Amino acid sequence: MPAGLVVLVGPPASGKTSFVQALIAGGQIDAEAVISSDEIRAELLGTPPAQAGSGTEDARIFEERDRRIIARLAAGHSALAESTNVTRPARARLIAIARRFDAPVTMLRFAPDVSDLLRQYAERNRNDLTADDVRAYAAS
Repeated sequence: MPAGLVVLVGPPASGKTSFVQALIAGGQIDAEAVISSDEIRAELLGTPPAQAGSGTEDARIFEERDRRIIARLAAGHSALAESTNVTRPARARLIAIARRFDAPVTMLRFAPDVSDLLRQYAERNRNDLTADDVRAYAAS
């Protein structure tokens, strides 16, 4: 894994979590380096990612994600931010955190074909986003 902060960028169902799981299984990254907003949601709220939260809940989740990234970077460890990060403000927030520690930032973009993305999302049996939402994430 590159030093610093690795930011995964992609819409839901684009393969980010599968990619991370394969890296962990292959011993290429430590599971502790992965900071997942979905896992934080489950820890803090006891809800799966399929259940959309309120703006207040989302803010709490991303504040905790940022806190964990800061802790790793402050300790001189790398961190991998696993969430959609498709908007410019979301990416800018993470870049600003990394800059506080002079940590390099590597972004990996997941951009599958929209028809494949919609099929994969449907296979997840989630109802927190509509097909239009998924398309909007993919277009970001």
